Amino acid sequence: MNDTDALSITEVIELVRQMDENWARVIERDRDERYRQGIEDGQIQVRNEIQHALDVVILANDQHPSARALKIYATSVDELVANHEIRKHTFACLIKAQLITIGDIKEKKAEELLALKDFSKASLREVQIMLGKRGLALKK
Repeated sequence: MNDTDALSITEVIELVRQMDENWARVIERDRDERYRQGIEDGQIQVRNEIQHALDVVILANDQHPSARALKIYATSVDELVANHEIRKHTFACLIKAQLITIGDIKEKKAEELLALKDFSKASLREVQIMLGKRGLALKK
C-alpha cells in the first residue's frame, strides 16, 4: 500500500462511525421487529396458557361446581351430535349462527333461536331438552 492509497486516521474513524450508525439503525429495526413479533407471539402464548390452565382446572377439579359448569358450557355442538343429543339439522343451524358451545346457546332466548334460518320448533325442543339434562335453560 503506498501513500496515495492510504487513508488518514480521520478518514478511517469517519468510515467506522458511518458503519456504526448504519449498523445501529439495522439493529434497532431488527429489535423493533422482534419486539412486535414477540408481543404477537406472547399474546398467542398467553391465550394458549390460559386455555391449558382451564383444562387442567377442569380435569383436576371435576367435582368442583365451577369446574363442572365450565366443562358443560364449553361442550361443543359437534359433541352433541356425536352423542345423538341433537340432530344434524339442528347442528347445522346452530353452526351457521356461530353458536358453537352450550354456553353460547344458553345465552339465547327461544325467540332468537326460532328466528334463525331453518331452525324449527322441533330443533328448539331438542335444544331445550339437551339444556334441561344439564340443569340449564335458555334465557327468558
